[in-house]
Amino acid sequence: KDKYIVMDENSKDTVWWTSDEYKNDNHPMSEDVWATVKDIAQKELCNKRLFVVDAFCGADKETRMAVRFIMEVAWQAHFIKNMFIQPSAEELETFEPDFVVYNASKAKVENYKELNLNSETCVAFNISSREQVIINTWYGG
Repeated sequence: KDKYIVMDENSKDTVWWTSDEYKNDNHPMSEDVWATVKDIAQKELCNKRLFVVDAFCGADKETRMAVRFIMEVAWQAHFIKNMFIQPSAEELETFEPDFVVYNASKAKVENYKELNLNSETCVAFNISSREQVIINTWYGG
């Protein structure tokens, strides 16, 4: 119920949005709300000792995605290292993320009602900017 995807030109016709007829977890989010929740996540992560894990999603070198995970909780970094493919030392030298995940699990969206969200928890994707924000959830998979 707390999963959102920014609805913009790139996603409006390519995402299976939730509706009265087809219930799913793909709730639309405006670009303004995205900017607000991203700001909440970045403020939570600012000026702290962080864990940054660069990893690959997918084994095929032609199609895999390079993902940068940024978080403040050690076990979450360990989880990422366990679940995703670790780049070699050589690959890390030229690693450029295709996607960035800001995991601010200690933050809350306190003004969620004002933003038309369901709760203080938010997992939001911006397909155009290739970013994800995770707020107020400690789920590890």
